[in-house]
Amino acid sequence: MKKQINPSIKAHLIRSAFYVTLLLAVCVIPFALAQRNTIKRSMAKPKVAANTKVAATGKQSGVPAGLAGSVHRPQRQPGAVDTNLPYDVRQLPPQAPKFPYSTVRDRGTATTKQATTGAQKRVSSVPVRSAPLGIGRLRFLRQPKAPQVVLYDNATLSATFDDFPTFSADLADDFVVPGGETWNVESIDADGTYFNGAGPAFDWNVFIYTDSGGLPGTQVYSTLNQPVTVNGTTFTVNLTPAAVLSAGTYWIEIQPNMDFATQGEWGWTDRTVQSNNPAAWQNPGGGFGVCPTWAPKLAVCIPTASGPDQVYRINGTTGGGGPCTDYTTTASTGTITPGDTDSGNHCDDCTTTISLPFPASVYGQTFLTADVASNGTLNLVGSAAPFTHGCLTLPNAFWEMAILPYQDDLRTDNLGFAGCNDFPGATCGVFTSVTGTAPNRQFNIEWRAVHFADTTTSVNFEVVFYENQSSFFDVIYGATSDNGLDETSGVQASSVGSATTFSCGTATLTDGLKVTYTCAGGVTPTPTPTPTPTCTPGAGGLLVGSGLTTGFPGHPDNWPPIIAGDTVNYTFANSQAAPNEFALFETHDPWGATIVKDAITGNGHTFTEFTPNDLAGFDFSQYRVVILNWDDTFLTDFNAQYSAAIPALEAYINAGGVVWVQAAIQGSPGDNYPMPFGGQGNGADFGSSDPIVDPANPMVIGAPNPLNGNSASHVSYSGLPGAQHTVVINGADSQTVLYELFPGGGGCTPTPTPTATPICTPAVVTGSIDLGDPTQNDRLFRSGIPQTCPASTSCAVFGDGLQHHYDEYTFTNTTGATQCVTIDTNTACTGTNFIFTAAYLGSFDPQNICTNWI
Repeated sequence: MKKQINPSIKAHLIRSAFYVTLLLAVCVIPFALAQRNTIKRSMAKPKVAANTKVAATGKQSGVPAGLAGSVHRPQRQPGAVDTNLPYDVRQLPPQAPKFPYSTVRDRGTATTKQATTGAQKRVSSVPVRSAPLGIGRLRFLRQPKAPQVVLYDNATLSATFDDFPTFSADLADDFVVPGGETWNVESIDADGTYFNGAGPAFDWNVFIYTDSGGLPGTQVYSTLNQPVTVNGTTFTVNLTPAAVLSAGTYWIEIQPNMDFATQGEWGWTDRTVQSNNPAAWQNPGGGFGVCPTWAPKLAVCIPTASGPDQVYRINGTTGGGGPCTDYTTTASTGTITPGDTDSGNHCDDCTTTISLPFPASVYGQTFLTADVASNGTLNLVGSAAPFTHGCLTLPNAFWEMAILPYQDDLRTDNLGFAGCNDFPGATCGVFTSVTGTAPNRQFNIEWRAVHFADTTTSVNFEVVFYENQSSFFDVIYGATSDNGLDETSGVQASSVGSATTFSCGTATLTDGLKVTYTCAGGVTPTPTPTPTPTCTPGAGGLLVGSGLTTGFPGHPDNWPPIIAGDTVNYTFANSQAAPNEFALFETHDPWGATIVKDAITGNGHTFTEFTPNDLAGFDFSQYRVVILNWDDTFLTDFNAQYSAAIPALEAYINAGGVVWVQAAIQGSPGDNYPMPFGGQGNGADFGSSDPIVDPANPMVIGAPNPLNGNSASHVSYSGLPGAQHTVVINGADSQTVLYELFPGGGGCTPTPTPTATPICTPAVVTGSIDLGDPTQNDRLFRSGIPQTCPASTSCAVFGDGLQHHYDEYTFTNTTGATQCVTIDTNTACTGTNFIFTAAYLGSFDPQNICTNWI
C-alpha cells in the first residue's frame, strides 16, 4: 500500500452557514491510508438487479438558522473570500432551533437502531456540515490475515445526521473487479476523522452500487447500522454478510450515523491521485442547493475539494468464474421436506420477512433475509405480493429480484377453509425448516395455501437453498389442484433484468416434480475433499468415543466449547425421535466447568442428569442421545456400572440410538475401560497436540488444527472395530482419540484402504485445493521425482515462510505385510500453480512438513 504522495491534504467539507461572517480557514490533514498512482482501468458492466427496499429516516426537527432558505455553496479555498456566501437568510419557521444549536434534537424521539443487512434503497438521513478540522497522523495499515487479501487499495466529507435529514449527503468512489474474477468483499478500511465534536458515531452504513455511465447506479449491496473499529485515523467496518461481486465496475460508500449537536461530524479523506472515475457526491434532500443527484465531486459539486478521489481500501477473498447472469432449469423428482417453523405468513396478498440460517446466493448476490409472499413468490429484493392469473412474461414490473415458484392468487390465512385440512394441523401458512448439519445444511421454505377462487383446493410447494452452494437452488412441488395451469414459475434478477421462465400457464407443475435452477456462469464453490462423506443415520445408530479433554476450560485456544457444540449437534442430527432429548450420566461437573451442559442448552436442547448408579435397568429408548460423561473421573467411580450396561447400550444403538462416550478420565497407565462393540480406552495416554485427521467431520468444524493443550487428550483408543472412523489422533503415538462408529452400516464409511494384491484397483479421490482448506508453513520443492517406493529420501522445502493450503488423505495398510503404494496426481492447475505430493508415516505436522516424512 503506497502512502499519500502529497503530505498535505485539505479536507473538503460543506461549510455550515452559521459561519457566514467568518473567514473560514481549512486545516491541513496530513494523513492517508493509501494512494495508487494508477490511471483509469477498463470497466466491465455486469447486469445487476435494481433495489426497492428503503432505509428508514428520522423526522427533521428543524434547520440551523444559517442554513434555512439559502442556496449553499461548497467550502472556499483557504485565504479566499467566497462571494457566494448566503448573507440573506429568510425567516425561520417557528420550530427551528437557534444558535448555538443546543436544541436541535429531541432525544425523546430517537429511534433504536438495529443492525440490518442485505440490499436496501439508499436514502440519506444526515446533513453534511463543515467547520475547522483537527490534524490527523499519517498511518499505515497492516496486511490482512490470510486467506483475506487487499482487494482494492485506494484512499470529502461523509456523514449522516439524524437531526437534519434534508442536509444528508452521499460520497462514493469506484473500483474495478477484473474480468474472470469474483470478489467476496469482507471489510472496508477508510481514512478519516471526527471534527466539530469528538464522536463517536452511533453506527455505520456501507453501500455498494453498480456503475452507470461513470456514476453510481443501482445499489446491489448494503449493510446498515454496523459497528466500527478505529485505529488512529483508520475506520474499519466489516461487511456481514460479505458482498459477492462478479467482474465489473462498482462504487462503494461508507457513512456514519450521527447527531451533529452531540457528536460532531466525520470526514472521509480526499485523495489527490485519481483512479478510474472521480469520486461522486449527492445531496438528495436539496438542503445545500447543489447536486441533488450523483455528480463528480471535484468537477461539479465541490470544486474546492482537495482531490478527485477518496482514501480507502477494501479487503476480502477472490475466486474464479464468471458473473451469475442467467439461470437454466433441469427437471427431476423430489419430495417436500415439511417445514417445522411457522414464518407467521397467514394472510391474503401480504409478505413476511424471514431470516436465512446461512447466506444464500441468487444472481451472484448474497442474502440473509427474504420476504415470503402469500401468493407464491419469494422476494430477495422488494416485498411485492400482487395476485395474478395465467401466464406472465418475465421479467415483470411487479417484482424486483424474486423467485416465483407458483405465482397465482393464493391465501395462507386460516378461516376454516376446507383446503387447509390437507395440511398438518389443518393449518395453512408458510413454514421453514433446516435439515442437515453445517457446513452442508439445506433451508426449506414450504407454502401450504389454498386458491383464493376456490378455498377447497390446496397448493403445496417449496423452495430449497443449500449451504455453500451459490450456483443453484431447487423448487419442489407437492399436490396442487391444477398443476400450474393458472400459474407462472421462474426467477428474475429485476423488473427489467435477466429472467428465466420454467412454466407459464401450463399444467407442468406436477406432484413430485423438482426443478433445479442453475446459474449459468455462476461460481460453484469447490468442495473440500475428505476421505468419507458426511454421515447420515443408517439402519443402526451411532457411537461416538472421545478421549479429548472436552470438559476442560483452560486450553489456550478454547476449543472445547467448539468440539462440544459440534458433537451435540451431530449426535442429535443422527438421532431418532424419542420422548426426551439428552440423558447425561456423570458424577460431577468436570474440572468445575459445565461445557457439555452449556453446549446442549446453548444449541436449543434439553438434558436430564443421572449418575452411574442409574445405568442399571435404564430405559435408554426414552432418550434421543445418551452421553456418558466420564471426563475428570477416576475409573472406580463409574467403570463397574458402565461395563455392566454395555450390552444394553449396544442394543440401544442397534435399534437406532446414539451414545456419546466422553471419557477423558483421570488415572495412571493401565487404567483402561471397555467400549461398546469392542476396543478399549487407554488411560493416561496424554496428547498435548492432537491433529484432526478429518477436518471436514461435523464434530470438529471450526476447531483449530491441531488441538493443543497441556493435555489435549487423556485417553486414546485401541482394538476398535474395523468399521470405525477416526477423526482425531494423539499427536505423540498416532492412536485414535476421537472416533465414530455406525454399527448398522449407515452414515460414515471408514477411510478407503488400498489392497495388498499385486494387481490393485486404484483408490481414487477427486477434489481440489482451495481457500477453505487448512494451511501449512512453507511449501515442498521438487524432491527426486519420479519415484517407485524408494527408501526414505530427503524432504526438500522451499523456505518462503508463507502459509500454503493443503489437502490430506489417509490410507491404512491392513494386510500385515509391507506394501508399495503408488500415488498418481492427475491434476490440472488453474493459473501458475503447482501441487506437490508427499507421504507421511502416521501423521502430518502442518507446522513442520518434514516431520514423519517418508
